[in-house]
Amino acid sequence: MSRDCDDGNPCTDDACAAATGCRHAANTAACDDGDACTAPDVCSGGACVAGPRLPDWYPDADGDTFGDRDATPICAAIAPAGRVADHTDCCDSNASVFPGQTAWFIDSHLCAGGGAASWDYNCNGVEELRHTTSGGGCTRSGSSCVAVLGWTGSITRACGSGGSFVTSCDADCRPVQEWTAQECH
Repeated sequence: MSRDCDDGNPCTDDACAAATGCRHAANTAACDDGDACTAPDVCSGGACVAGPRLPDWYPDADGDTFGDRDATPICAAIAPAGRVADHTDCCDSNASVFPGQTAWFIDSHLCAGGGAASWDYNCNGVEELRHTTSGGGCTRSGSSCVAVLGWTGSITRACGSGGSFVTSCDADCRPVQEWTAQECH
């Protein structure tokens, strides 16, 4: 092959014959489309065709199997150590904080990198109170005593704050109260 016939395209086999001149026949060789996240790339019809996109992997610093939603992913065929496919964790420095968290907490949390304390343990963007009923007490209904479980008085407590909470009624239909901290997630 003469250097004059080289078209610089890795997806063609170049040939030069005195009688016919240069020819550039399409091949099916491996090639590189310039995108590190596609593989394997293969020549087809004289052009480099991208292979399937490799999965994105996100850092999971706290090991809860939910990756950092603000991180830049890397692509690889297999998950690198410390990386996961999910990228919905709103606080990747605290393993108690992750999407779908159902546990309740009496303390707010801080995330690495600063920011205000948060009660959003399930990454839905909302502070959810566990106990939302105020005016807890006991009332008679015929011969039965009905308990209204909730905070005494008319104030629902904020996340982490505490107060008297009606948990049941005694035999005389009087409220049984316990000091309780408002749990949130």
